[in-house]
Formats: sequence, C-alpha cells, structure tokens
Amino acid sequence: MIGAAEFLESMGCDPWQLRLMATRWRWGEPSREQYASDVGWLRKQSAIAFKHMQGDRTEPLMAKSVEHVDHTRAEMENPRNRKANLAHAAHASRRAPEYQLQVLEQRWEAAVRNARELVGDATLLTEAKRLPRAFALAYFALEELAKVPLLVTAALRIANEETVDYRELEADLTSHNIKWEMAAIATTLIDFGIKELEIVFTDAQQAELTARLSARPLRELALYTDYKHGQVSEPSRVVDEALVDAALGTARRLLADFSGLVDGLNGIASNYSSPAFHDQIVAAATAWHSLRSG
Repeated sequence: MIGAAEFLESMGCDPWQLRLMATRWRWGEPSREQYASDVGWLRKQSAIAFKHMQGDRTEPLMAKSVEHVDHTRAEMENPRNRKANLAHAAHASRRAPEYQLQVLEQRWEAAVRNARELVGDATLLTEAKRLPRAFALAYFALEELAKVPLLVTAALRIANEETVDYRELEADLTSHNIKWEMAAIATTLIDFGIKELEIVFTDAQQAELTARLSARPLRELALYTDYKHGQVSEPSRVVDEALVDAALGTARRLLADFSGLVDGLNGIASNYSSPAFHDQIVAAATAWHSLRSG
C-alpha cells in the first residue's frame, strides 16, 4: 500500500484517496468494502501512471483523478459514512496513549504548517493589492491556528490520564463558529498582553473581543457578491487595506505564539512512558509563558 502511494507521488499524482484512508484507518480497521475500494483505486491509479510513463496521453490520468475526487466527496457526505467516522472517532480513545499523542502531534504540526503557508500567500496577495482574497486567507489561517489549542488540550487530558472524547473533538475541529471563537479569544489575549485567561475582561477587552467575534461574516463578504436591503455588495468594496493589515497582523502574531508552544511539545509522544514526559510539558508551558510575557 505504501509502495503504491510512493509510486503515485513520484509520478506527480496527488493520492487524494490516501488521505481518506488515513482518516478511516486512524480511528480503527476499515471495513472489507472500504479496504477493497482503497486497494482497487490504488491499483487503477498505478496502472494509469505506468501508462503515462510509457508515453500515453495525460488526459485519462486527469479525468480519473477528477472522477475519483467527485466519488470520494459523495462518499464522505453520505450519512452512513459520517456515522461510521463517528464510530471510528469513539474507538480512538481506546487506543494506546502514545498512539493518540502521536496523531494529535501530527495534526497540530500540520495546522501550524498550513497556517504559515496561508499567511505567506496572504502576504503575497496583499503586496499585489488583491485585498479581499488576502483577507480571506488571513482569516483561514486564524481558523487553522484555532485547532492548535483544541488539540493540545486533548493531549493534556491524556497526560492527566483522562479519556478524550474524540467525537466532541472532531465536532469542534470542524465547527467554523467554535474555531473563530477560539481565534478571537486567543488574539484578544495576545494583543492586550494578557498572559492568563482572565475570568472577567475589562470593558475595552470585552469590546474588542465582541468586535472580533462579529467579524466572522466578513469571510464570506471577502469572497462573494451579495444583495441585501436593495444594495449589491462586492468584495473589493467591503475589504480595504486597513482591514487586511489588521487580519494579517493578527494571524502573524497568533502564528508566532502557537509556533513556540508547538516547538516545545515536539516529540511528546515518544516521551510518554518516561519521566521526561511531564517535564517536557512543564518546560513547554514555561517557555511559552515566558515568550508571551516578553
């Protein structure tokens, strides 16, 4: 299976199906039908790629890829498959702590990497004066970074020998509202220099948090035209340079903040069974707190 994937990647193909397989297999064994489907697709794509190497036309390769993405999208949206994914998520809490930590670490590292790329793309678009799209990518970077505290919190529960409800975690990770709330709170804390989450915000802090929470509709307005109250809105008329600077600057600060935390937790899964595990958590939290204080 891995050999087939590496072959496809060497041919420049994007083995999208492998991501689906990783999602399925991460939370438990796939069904016989899923396994047969996965293996069948890999064999078909390998055969197509081999023909391509022999000089055949590339159109069939592209057509098969597009056809497969459409098929897997419908498969993922099938309510029956959604139910199976929830069952796999529930099974994850019964896996070994080292395994759970390894998956969590991979996911928060991927989130930070993707957010860094989104910030870079948003910067390029800003320099090219493509402001609405730059704002949208900065917004997506904030949502991606909002996954980090959710995933780290799950890891801390494992460190405390608590059970993680992965169904709830997955629901939070796919909820745009929850991720935007996390991003709004985190960026408010950073911009006001708050080192700990205070129970009661000052009036100014609460006003800023409310403003950031209410900014969520701007994501759609930065990408789509709309018609409300007799007025047509266009992204270029909604998003200006000041708005982009605010969103991109906030995304950069949150990226730097969470990057420090993630760096400190690097390799945490491999240390689980040793005394160094809790020492690493304490050291990462201390270093992160010190960085934020500076």
